[in-house]
Amino acid sequence: MSVKLSAERGCELAQVRAPVRAGGTAHRAAASPRVVTLTPAPSIDKVYFLDRVQAGQVNRAKGVATYLAGNGVNVARALHLAGNAVSAVLPVGPEGIAAIGCDDGIMQVACGVEVGRPIRTNVILVDESGLTTNINALPAPLDPGQWDRLCQAAIGEVRRIGADWFVLGGALPIDRSTGVAVDLRPLFRTMRSLGVSVCLDAPVDEAWSGWTDAGQPDLVKPNAAELALMAGIPVLSLRDAVEAAALVRARGVETVLVSLGPDGILEVGGQGALWACGPHAQVVNTTGAGDAALAGYLSVSGRDGRGQGQRYEALRRAVSWGALAVQQETTMLPHAIANAPGILIGLPEGDHRLS
Repeated sequence: MSVKLSAERGCELAQVRAPVRAGGTAHRAAASPRVVTLTPAPSIDKVYFLDRVQAGQVNRAKGVATYLAGNGVNVARALHLAGNAVSAVLPVGPEGIAAIGCDDGIMQVACGVEVGRPIRTNVILVDESGLTTNINALPAPLDPGQWDRLCQAAIGEVRRIGADWFVLGGALPIDRSTGVAVDLRPLFRTMRSLGVSVCLDAPVDEAWSGWTDAGQPDLVKPNAAELALMAGIPVLSLRDAVEAAALVRARGVETVLVSLGPDGILEVGGQGALWACGPHAQVVNTTGAGDAALAGYLSVSGRDGRGQGQRYEALRRAVSWGALAVQQETTMLPHAIANAPGILIGLPEGDHRLS
């Protein structure tokens, strides 16, 4: 049945079709962290697969894939697949999410808020070596009322599922009334008042500058280049990354989770620094690997604190899911998610140079 999602119907659909782990139990699903994601600027990703991308010439694609995407959408899709209770809030056009024509599980947990304009389209070029070129359309600006409806929908979903985590993922739209990116601080303060941990995974130049401590999230997930921008120092080694993460934490962030690509994942928080890395993975498409890693980390990271065992498992899943993601043609993980063998977790090797 085709369902047109609006601000009201979208949240209703998310409620009546809550995810359940295949072959699992209600108790097991309830014990896992519950997550609400907000993707202010989702996209329809069109992925073109080519032998080689040749600039300035006609390129013939061997295949094309089209699907709904965006950082928060990708995180929610992976968590839903793993059996976590999740709700994905996003703006949609008058046609609703169902008009995209694909249902890979994300439609079951989507809460669409109509904003009167279609979802943007991004183009991704992937060559046979795994080199990925992204051409991303700019997010459409939002009126203050539209942004407020998105925020209220996210707050409502946090209350409805009793969320442990709220994730703001992806590019930020421009607020028409100010001409700059929408202000996240009021939303984050409300989430904290509800006892929800806040994760930010947005472009650094859009979301980081000018914040006060009251608006800082509990968790950020930069890559090495973004971490360097956040801290204002070069990040060329693990020692640099630990130092930069400490500078970010000094501004009020509790935990910095650094995605290092082939060099693994670095976590720097109140319990110190841990580095997790695994065997080399065959790269097919790097788009969405960081989202998959974040989903793996959040899938076992509740708001009531973690013992050392949970901390290790969160990092193990982050590395495993990220490695699994780069081996897929799209950002959608396969139905069988399992930890990869050979993952090492320990103190960072300070002299290790980043790839």
